[in-house]
Amino acid sequence: MVNKFLIMSFLKILFISLVLIISFFKCASKTENDNESDQVVVDKIVSKKGNELYLKRFSSGITFDNEFIVLSVNSSMILDSTTDYIYPTTNVFYKISKLQDSVYIFSSVVSNTPSHFKSSMVIVQKELENSDLMDLMGYDKYKKVGLKMIK
Repeated sequence: MVNKFLIMSFLKILFISLVLIISFFKCASKTENDNESDQVVVDKIVSKKGNELYLKRFSSGITFDNEFIVLSVNSSMILDSTTDYIYPTTNVFYKISKLQDSVYIFSSVVSNTPSHFKSSMVIVQKELENSDLMDLMGYDKYKKVGLKMIK
């Protein structure tokens, strides 16, 4: 009876160990290309002078639940905090003013201004309270006020 209990315990431990080892090697063998579907260029903004900005959405982590939005001068899927505006949230709205050559960003968190961000377009950030964000999302109010939501 004790012998049967030890064998069953050993088999359970062996099974759990195999699952963990397989999971480890599966995650360790991922390359940069395996994550491309979790890094998407959402929109390309072109200024009146022809300069381009890219809005990108990134997901990372084991379960890809760490999401953030990036405003960048390039379409590269490599993040660089010295050249990219990085918003650690998925609730980001924006508006383009071609007349003033500006991009207005509305978010619950404002990004640090990157030290090497080079664009003729002016980036204007506005931090919103959670209640203001919920108000914009309710009944698609953001569309009525001329904003776009990054999805």
